[in-house]
Parts: sequence; C-alpha cells; structure tokens
Amino acid sequence: MTPAPAAPRTVLVLADRTDLGAASVARALAGRPGCGRVLLLGPGELLRARWSHRVDAAGAARTVLTLPDGERLADDGVGAVLHRLTHLPLTRAAGVSAKDHDYARAERYALLASWLLGLGPRVLGPHHSCGTSPGALSPATALALAGHLGLPVARTGRATRGGLLAAGPGERLVRELDWPGGPGAPVPAELHPARATGPGLLLCGPRLLGPAAARYGPRARLLADRLGTTLLELRFTPTGHLTEVDLHPPLTAGSHRTAVADWLHDTATACDGPTTDRRTPWTSGRRLVVRSDRTRQGCARSGPARPACEPPSADTGARTRRRRRPTAGAGAGARKPTVAP
Repeated sequence: MTPAPAAPRTVLVLADRTDLGAASVARALAGRPGCGRVLLLGPGELLRARWSHRVDAAGAARTVLTLPDGERLADDGVGAVLHRLTHLPLTRAAGVSAKDHDYARAERYALLASWLLGLGPRVLGPHHSCGTSPGALSPATALALAGHLGLPVARTGRATRGGLLAAGPGERLVRELDWPGGPGAPVPAELHPARATGPGLLLCGPRLLGPAAARYGPRARLLADRLGTTLLELRFTPTGHLTEVDLHPPLTAGSHRTAVADWLHDTATACDGPTTDRRTPWTSGRRLVVRSDRTRQGCARSGPARPACEPPSADTGARTRRRRRPTAGAGAGARKPTVAP
C-alpha cells in the first residue's frame, strides 16, 4: 500500500503588522505550488499564545504553540520561518515590580530565541540569544566588524571645531551650531558619509544580489556569519564606501522580495520528514548550558551578538561554582599559633 504523501508544511512570517516588506513576501508565497499555508504572526499573537517548550537531556528543543484562535502549531509542521521581529511588547501588570517585569520580559526573549534556534536552518534571519532583529547589535558595532573583515567602511568623526576635520570625496561636514565663519568655525562638528545611493548588496541565505555582490560577496558572507544571521543588506555610497549594515532590510525592491520568497518556498518544500537534529548550539554533553544571566544583560547593552554557531566561552552560562573549603586553622576565628621565645 502506497503511503499517503506528507501534508505541506506551514511557512511562518514573524513580523509586525506595519512591516510592508514582510506582508509583500507573504502575498508572493500564497498560492505557490507545493507550499503550505503562509501564516503571518505578529508580536501580539506570540504573546497571547500558549507555549509548550521542552528541552531534553540531549539538548533537543521541541515547541508547541497554541495560537489565540485555538490552532496548535508544532515544530514538525513548520517548513520555513522568516524572522523579522524587532521587539516583544509586554504590558506591565498592576502590582508587579519593575524587577519582576524585567525578568518576565527577559524570559520572553529567551523563549523566542530558544524556539528559533531549535528550528535551526529553517529560519531566515538572525540566530542569536536576544531573539529579535537586530537584537543587541548597534550600527557602530556592525560597521566596526565590517571594517575588521576588510569591507571599505566610510569614515565618521567628531571634533570640537570644524577646522579639525577635512571632508573628502563622498563625505559631508555637519556643524552642530549655526555660527558664522564657514566650515572652520569654532563650533563642534561631525563628519558624516554621503547618503547611500550606490549599488547595494543583499544576502539571502546562500544567494547574493546586487552589483556589489561580485566584489564584496565573500566578505559579506563572513560578516553575516559573525553577526549570526542569514539575511542582511549592505548599503554603499556612490564612491563605494559602506555606510550601513541592515539586519532588517525593508525588502522594497521586487528582486529582494522574490529572493526571500524563493528561499522560503524551497526550504519548506525540501522538508519531507521530521527534523532529527534539534540540538541547540548551547549544549555540552548531556547537560544544557543555561545562559540566563548573560542573555538578560545582552538584550539591554550594545555590542556584537554571539553567532548561533559559536559555542559559549568558558566564563558564560549559569553554572555552580565550588566554594573552597577553608583549611585547618584558617578562617576569621582562627588564632595564630604562639611561638615560644
């Protein structure tokens, strides 16, 4: 007897309702042959949903969501995910202290991050401990990392007076105060690159789009791997200098929307059976390394996000530290031995 074909898997688009690029991708996916349902979930639906998230001794995460309308959504039924969430709003309940509210908010972000990391290669977007895009990554940190990898980053600077800065090609000098004296007036000034109007570069999974892909494609892949994402856009000035690393590209161009829709469709249709490897990258042997302390702090501070493929360092994670037992005769109440003359 021939077994029945597997049901098409659901494609999730995690984005805010005001995200026009994500809505365009969802419309482009709807009706494609071989693709299952396309479900657009915003922060409100995820907060109102009931979560069942379990991590076994081997580090395999399994999640079942019960949506507000009663529909159950398990990991095995998810074919692909477009992750574009920037925040998870959480209303502070009456009588709840600020400390408890911050703790609940951190746990929400940790739960979202663990769920997405459990889905693994089916997620298009960031893969880091903050759970949202861009997470704790600041624009300055992303540009500094891009320059470290060899990308031509545009100059920026600030001085107490404009005469200390010289604007070159593709740069502009902005004075903080309207003061007579021209560019060299004794007022603070900032050096900004020209607006990004040159050809950009979009990285969508293994694909690279844009005229700059042939020149900066390998470095863009290294940057995406270091930032822990599979979707980003690089914007350049007309002189070819990088001015912005966007982990939340607007997807306004038709070619960008088509590339994202193609990736989601190909990933969803390629999943024929249940996923066997669900281990999160924060496992060590048979003990799950819970990074609760650093995860909560990392969402509030600026700095480079840890990629999903990078194991935790030796000083991260909540672990039990063994206290040194005092030796015989040591301690606050111990007396020094008396030496006879």
